[in-house]
Amino acid sequence: MSVQYNLVSRRNLKNFMQKPIESYTLQSLYDEARALHMDYKKNKEKSLVAQVDFLKSILDKNNNFYDTQIYSKKGWWQKVLYFFGWLPKEESRLLSFNKSLKKQIQSLEKRKFSFDFLDNWALSIVDEKIDSLVDSEKDIDRLLSNLSHRSLLSVTDVPDYLEGNASVTAYRDYVSDLQDYIRTLPEQSEIQLRLKRIAGQLKSCEEQEGRVLRHRTQTEYLIKTGRHQDVQTLNEQLLDEMTFEAIKKIDNLCPGESALFSHGFSSTQGGHATLFEVEKLEKDSSVFLFINTGYGVQKNYSWLTSIVDNVFGLDKSPAKKTSPIDIIELATDSLMPELLAPRILSAPDVTTGLQNMLQPLSELQRQGRLLDDDHQIRHQKMGSCSQSCIDAWFERQCKEAETIPFQIFRLKKTLSKIDLLLRNNTLNLRQREACRHMRVAVYIELNNLQARVSDLNERTHNKLSNSLIDLKRVREENSEAKDKTAKPVNFEDPDELDRYCKIKTAQHLNSKFSSQEQLRIQNASRETVSVKTASRTFLLFGKKRKLSDEEIQENKLNKVLLAKQIMHASELTNRYSFIQQSLLQQSGLNEEETKRIDQLVAYQREKGSVPYHSLVF
Repeated sequence: MSVQYNLVSRRNLKNFMQKPIESYTLQSLYDEARALHMDYKKNKEKSLVAQVDFLKSILDKNNNFYDTQIYSKKGWWQKVLYFFGWLPKEESRLLSFNKSLKKQIQSLEKRKFSFDFLDNWALSIVDEKIDSLVDSEKDIDRLLSNLSHRSLLSVTDVPDYLEGNASVTAYRDYVSDLQDYIRTLPEQSEIQLRLKRIAGQLKSCEEQEGRVLRHRTQTEYLIKTGRHQDVQTLNEQLLDEMTFEAIKKIDNLCPGESALFSHGFSSTQGGHATLFEVEKLEKDSSVFLFINTGYGVQKNYSWLTSIVDNVFGLDKSPAKKTSPIDIIELATDSLMPELLAPRILSAPDVTTGLQNMLQPLSELQRQGRLLDDDHQIRHQKMGSCSQSCIDAWFERQCKEAETIPFQIFRLKKTLSKIDLLLRNNTLNLRQREACRHMRVAVYIELNNLQARVSDLNERTHNKLSNSLIDLKRVREENSEAKDKTAKPVNFEDPDELDRYCKIKTAQHLNSKFSSQEQLRIQNASRETVSVKTASRTFLLFGKKRKLSDEEIQENKLNKVLLAKQIMHASELTNRYSFIQQSLLQQSGLNEEETKRIDQLVAYQREKGSVPYHSLVF
């Protein structure tokens, strides 16, 4: 019997690998390794790579034990006996088992599909084509298509030659920009760590898409040479491998962690890219989140979304999420291969490809397990499915205060590339015109983002003022409760306020708080602080009652939370002010051009998008 993922054996293997080798004897190691092997053989995984991985793990553990615990402790004469094969029964049995594992691994590796010498030579030519596809700098038309997906996302009637972009290129560019942006952030700050995690997840999708792209070129080569049976073998092997790797990644997640996967379909007439995220919950269950910004999105509308769409027309809709799915169901049922197959196996036409992509989601919806997420996804206005899905997922991962600075950073980088391209004398008239249109589109987006930054800055200033008021109040309340006078602090002086906040949030002082309180301090920016106040009561003739010890302790924590929130808000206001100033200084537009951008921005806010032909100064 074969399964996609042998959950029991994999978890037993994990325990086996984590157990210190010093805790084993020759007999106990042999017994446990052999039992693992026998149990696994009863339910082998379909993927040959998975089978090799399992057997190699056991073999490596056995070899490590024998080398460090047995062979290294032998005397010279015992090593001579080892050389001639004269060994104690227990050693001989373990080494014989290891030899059997090696033979099984070699047999499995021979069964894996492989190209012969001439095929490898031909595929090296294919690799060069793939490199040219993902390296748009070598092809001006491809570079323009790439830049259009960074600048024309809010534009309608985009020319066909600017639409469509390889998914692997979209992921690669996004990761590259994100890594450049991360370098500008404070080291080990909360946002830097979050963006590093996000970059890692997007990098994983880039690798998935690169793997699928390479597979597609390999199958095209095999079809041209008439080797259709080999195509089927290659398809089955890749689907089994990627299914196993996806379930293994989900199984290894800790509660609260998530994994990101590229999704969609391919066909001989074109394709569509989406993505899905899997978040691990407690008790070995996970929730799937699906993000589709375009083709087929209406097919999975809930009845409520369908009604609203029919009445008002929607330019955005809720992302779709599942109810919790148990890891056992993932390991044994067909959901994961059905999700991955449409991207790997090319359909004969677009309609069939879409049906294949939506089939597992429709089945989940039929079962009442596909629900609307709280997050709304903007629909794409051009053929930018990969880019739009990445943007939508990124916005869901971060706060608006974190996404806008990165969007500005990315647009300015795009503008630099367009300006550099405009200085290229080899551009033809059509290419030069496209650059000018994209340049105007970038300025429209920057103008919109500048307005959003101003609004954010104002809201952050208000939050900072409110936090200061709360901080003064909490100090007064605790001082009165202890019949002491609070140490004077001039909160109007930015330097003195900064010193006070740093002292309050110092790591060594936080040790007096419980682990749960420490966690609240760590996530202070998301906390809503409720100051404990002692109200005046009739029974005390209008005097304030005394705060309880619990309320005093809560206010001590509130002081730290507020201090951290003030530091965070101050950092944000400084950053917003810097962004606003840099946008003003680097606009590069004259008065007439600025006026034209303002007109186009007003048009976009009224109509929702700007026609391509209107993007002129």
